[in-house]
Amino acid sequence: MPEIRKAIKIPLIAAGGIIDGKGIAEMLRMGANGVQMATRFVLSDECTVSRKFKELYLKAEKDDVVIIKSPVGLPGRAIRNKFIKAVENDEVELYPDCDGCLKNCHRDYCILHALNNAQQGDIDNGVVFAGENVYKIKDILPVKEIFSRLVSEVKAEPA
Repeated sequence: MPEIRKAIKIPLIAAGGIIDGKGIAEMLRMGANGVQMATRFVLSDECTVSRKFKELYLKAEKDDVVIIKSPVGLPGRAIRNKFIKAVENDEVELYPDCDGCLKNCHRDYCILHALNNAQQGDIDNGVVFAGENVYKIKDILPVKEIFSRLVSEVKAEPA
């Protein structure tokens, strides 16, 4: 990334796999101006996904995180569950009320229904997207505590 910093003049935001202050510090040392984090904040008190969604995150192991292709062709990481196994085996039931709401959708399955199902707690019939290091997070905390820990961890890392 240091070579990239020399080549660009805009802020560089690192993303992907960052779940703690050590990861933040590493990206900053490599030249990032900041980081984007999502997975860590799903396991916050304030996140509005269902308890079952959060429990799937907490129970995840390294091999549970797989790369899937969405109906619009983009890859994403998800936790393997009943739905993902059905997607992998081309056994997903299509929604009869599909109205082609997304441009370039291949209609392999309805991503909107799958995301909503998971968010509401029907994790057997939904997509639970997660970062590759989700399996390393083992607690649900208030956002304030997450930030406090991140700041402490960054400060503890060498510059």
